[in-house]
Amino acid sequence: MSDDEIIAIAVSHRLGRTMKPIGMDTGDVFFTDASYRTDELLSFARAIEQEERQACANLCDELGQHWNDYKDTALLNGDVALSNAASGEPRAARAVKAAILARRQRID
Repeated sequence: MSDDEIIAIAVSHRLGRTMKPIGMDTGDVFFTDASYRTDELLSFARAIEQEERQACANLCDELGQHWNDYKDTALLNGDVALSNAASGEPRAARAVKAAILARRQRID
């Protein structure tokens, strides 16, 4: 995640605010609100965790598609042995994605 994405989530969970410094062209500056409560901090942490888990799950989708394409290309080129050897990777990518998303549901 980028710093801007993390700051946007922090602001949406009322952990602080952003403002543009007067006379400076540096972009927004984040100020922490010292009065935030523990539940707001935990809510922020869960939101970050959810974003990161989803990014990992998306990567699993990309890897699974890559291996599907690789397997199909091998088969089209007549290399049945290579196609068969690569057939387990898409299933593995789907299993890893399911495990990542299931963990998110257990935590929530």
